[in-house]
Amino acid sequence: MPRACEHGACGRLAWPRRVAAGGRYVAAVSIASPEPPSASKAATDDPPPDPVGTGPAASFGTALLAVVFSWWAWKEGAYFPAILLPGLFVLCAGIAVMAIAVPRLRARRLAWPTVLATICLLSLALWSALSALWSPAPNLALGDAQRIGAYALALGLGGWIAVSAGSRRELALFPLMLAGLFAGAIATVALLGGDNPGRYLNDDGTLQAPIGYRNATSAFFAIAFLASIGLASARRVDWRVRGLASGTATLCAGLAVVCQSRASAPAFAVALLALVLISPLKLRTLCWLALGFLPALLVLPSVIELFQVTDDTRLGVVGPEMKAVGFAVGITSAVSVAVGLLVAYMGSRLPGFGSSTRRSNRAVLVGVAVSLVAAAGAFLVAVGDPVSFAEKRLEELRSLETPGFESSSTRFGVSAGTGRLDFWELAVSEIGDNPVDGAGGGAFGYEYTRERTVERDVQDAHSVELEVGSELGLVGLGLLVVAIAGAALGAWRSRPEGERAASVSAFALAIGVYWLAHASVDWFWSVPAVTAPVLAVLGAAAGARAVPVDRRRRVPGVARRGGLVVLVALLAATTVPPFLSDRYLTEAGELRVADPEGAYRAIERAEKLNPLDDVPYLVEGEIARLAGDRERARLAYEKAIEVRPAEWAGHYYLAILAARPNPQAGRQELAAARELNPLERCIEDLEQALACAPGSG
Repeated sequence: MPRACEHGACGRLAWPRRVAAGGRYVAAVSIASPEPPSASKAATDDPPPDPVGTGPAASFGTALLAVVFSWWAWKEGAYFPAILLPGLFVLCAGIAVMAIAVPRLRARRLAWPTVLATICLLSLALWSALSALWSPAPNLALGDAQRIGAYALALGLGGWIAVSAGSRRELALFPLMLAGLFAGAIATVALLGGDNPGRYLNDDGTLQAPIGYRNATSAFFAIAFLASIGLASARRVDWRVRGLASGTATLCAGLAVVCQSRASAPAFAVALLALVLISPLKLRTLCWLALGFLPALLVLPSVIELFQVTDDTRLGVVGPEMKAVGFAVGITSAVSVAVGLLVAYMGSRLPGFGSSTRRSNRAVLVGVAVSLVAAAGAFLVAVGDPVSFAEKRLEELRSLETPGFESSSTRFGVSAGTGRLDFWELAVSEIGDNPVDGAGGGAFGYEYTRERTVERDVQDAHSVELEVGSELGLVGLGLLVVAIAGAALGAWRSRPEGERAASVSAFALAIGVYWLAHASVDWFWSVPAVTAPVLAVLGAAAGARAVPVDRRRRVPGVARRGGLVVLVALLAATTVPPFLSDRYLTEAGELRVADPEGAYRAIERAEKLNPLDDVPYLVEGEIARLAGDRERARLAYEKAIEVRPAEWAGHYYLAILAARPNPQAGRQELAAARELNPLERCIEDLEQALACAPGSG
């Protein structure tokens, strides 16, 4: 499970679990319809649809993103390469098919900010790959490059879809809504019928499935909620799809509540505020937000009951409470579908759900302003001294201990105790030490392991800005900032294209605001199922602001099409060796007892396919050590150290291997391991055992 903050301290030692982590997880329609006759013809000032020519490209691209995002969300967010790499390969293949098969492009081109953002993301991917030259974990740097490449493809494909879709602008939101529906249905069924709560819940009863990390799961459902509301409120979309989108919004909101991610609440509030301020249809948007979100609050009583009866000793016996949560989520979602269908069918005849006017927009803004003032006053009354309140929160933030919630009914609250300040300070220090090029992709985990002051296994800086800055320097951070700004600017520039474009732009920007607010204090940059859909939506919203070009040039030159095909082909080719290496490692794990020689052959193939990874050598050494082949184990561990000098596990295993015949040699290897990982408890236990060994001196 990709829970970077909750991995066991011996995660690198339990190689069967690492092998299983690689193998266990390997395992379109047009939604726009003509506006009903009863709708006001003044509801939109969109220009006439573009000439027919590339509509199939929009449908194909939408279906492609929907399938990939749904699969990634289902398979633990595509955090593991075993899922990310096949998904990236499918994206590359789909884009190549579109480049070859689409005969004509419209006489329009993507707005320059989105083109710039895509180029910056591709440049960031290349910079991450180049950082393998100075990174302590070269294969992780290359893996980061592949993931960033997937983000660039998602952004560019989103823009291509919007340019091809013409007036069907709502296609931008469809892949994320479908992914939320698919993953939400799976999570609900798991809660209803799962016989092993530990697979779906954390120790405190909060939801971790399907992504496997509470905060990432909450973020995914939050952005899917916003996309679903965007579809539900779009009057040009078929009323049946709108009703389903309303129910999907309630489903996603309910599951986000079950996650109880503390950072998601303020990030979601900021996103909603941005949506209301930006949306051209403020009253309609508010009404659909209420219709999608308020039923989800009915899930709270069962969530509170599950939270109160659950702890790490009772997690296995909370089946009835877990099923009650699943039942509440399912019922509220079904009711929301029914109500959403009715409201969508009746359309503008319902007060508030029709066209917004300038007067209603002003009324909404006044109401929001009054609500903010009232909330600020209530806050001041509740906390008393705001200075003391802020000082206490800062003290909690500096604390290295996560607060307990034994006396609370939920995890939601104002406590800032997360230990993140420790990560952020180290990341800032790394930026100061390596301001231009950074420490290299994948380096933060090694730096933190060596410099940490408490025993905690952390691989990410828990902030997208600090993560990229510490590992890729100011060069990488600058490329990231320009990419995000370009994607947002492209979406913003589409607003003059008409009411439909402005509405899609508002929802895309709100999704981007949520992601940026939450990703600034968490590690979603490493979770493609959360980050890629956000960039795709922004790209699709920006694509609506296509710029007219010479209509005589409808067919791009062969060089342009060929260049795109070559680019995606090269990116697809990079996915094959590490994926096959991972599969061979899985095969070795399955054969290690019944056929050790077959396991060795599989490992040798894995080593050749991914020579920069130390895991195949660690696996080989462990198989040989358990089989009594000490010499082969020693050579394998030494090779692992040669490949990854910053990794402590090879020294630790050599210490185990040398402990019985030569305790002194074992202590020397342990000293090297402790230098790389001073607080590892396994090292301390082995040191104590060697101190009592004969000949210890």
